[in-house]
Amino acid sequence: SKLRPLVPWLIYLAAVVIALPHAEVKMAGYFYVWQLLRMILIPAAAIRLAAYAGAVDSLFKGIFAGVCFQAAFAIEQAIGGATQAGGSFGAQNLLGIMTHFALFPSFAMLLAGKRGFWPVAGFIASVIVDVLTASRATLGLAAMGFAVLAALSILKSSSGRKVALTGLGVLIAAALTPFALQSIQARQTVNSVESSDTQRAAMKDAAWMIIQDYPLGTGPDQYVVIANVGGYAARAGIAWQPGMRGTAVHNSYLLVLAETGLFGLITMLIVLLSPILAAFRAAFRFRRDPQSELLLGVAVAGSVLVVHLFYEWAFILFLFQYTFAMVTAAAVGLVAHLTTRARRERRQWSLKDVELPVLSPAK
Repeated sequence: SKLRPLVPWLIYLAAVVIALPHAEVKMAGYFYVWQLLRMILIPAAAIRLAAYAGAVDSLFKGIFAGVCFQAAFAIEQAIGGATQAGGSFGAQNLLGIMTHFALFPSFAMLLAGKRGFWPVAGFIASVIVDVLTASRATLGLAAMGFAVLAALSILKSSSGRKVALTGLGVLIAAALTPFALQSIQARQTVNSVESSDTQRAAMKDAAWMIIQDYPLGTGPDQYVVIANVGGYAARAGIAWQPGMRGTAVHNSYLLVLAETGLFGLITMLIVLLSPILAAFRAAFRFRRDPQSELLLGVAVAGSVLVVHLFYEWAFILFLFQYTFAMVTAAAVGLVAHLTTRARRERRQWSLKDVELPVLSPAK
């Protein structure tokens, strides 16, 4: 039962393997299968890690340290004149989507009253990174997720601390709004937002044409080859630029549907939604436990990621898969730990209610 969270990934792996024979360049498909086989070790380890006291908090300290590292990179790039900081990832959109893994859990820890350096540092660094990416999707979804997390946390268990932190967060957001708008305007002087939107729409048109011609999928890691060799990119009007012709459609769901068919898309949704729903349920079921705030933070982060994947193809990247699997599996492992502890406590209380017969002394 502890390895149950691996089942969605195994089903998705099966969908990828089934689509593999359709691939034009099979070696690329084999590499993606190998990536998934390696990745499955990550949630298996994270689930076992959650059984140890304080291990999940330590895992997130590592994530917060990572986002602090990225914030330092982003600041250096902004000082150097970059309009959109990409950190060590080299791409602002990927950096923005990965920052969700730190932003919402760190804020959830602060709402839970966690003391120490790392939750504060993780939250501040995440906000800095989001602003410096100048990504509209990252900034908009971060603001939406922040509001949802604060509202759900107060609904779950209200306190003066939560209300005060939420108010402080609103003030910080209001103070940073001019800087965020300035970053987006500076981006427009270098990259045309209108042109970017037009090219994204053209990529979606190409993806739908591929889906119509390949209902069972093109095979894993084949999209770019088929889009160019099959003439779909040209017919859709995608510009002759490496950043356009050499990349996948900026929508993870269309990409998975095009490469692995409907079965692949369904299994992808199971991979994404099953741990999120489990974390949401447990957050309200164990609302009195301080760890429920972290579970809520992971659930909101996952929900924001699900929406963000409509605008990015990050789902197939090993960086996203490893981190998503690690964070959600640790949360599911924490849910299992809390459930086991609750059953043990109920069993102890039921034993106390049992009246033992009084034996009279032998005559």
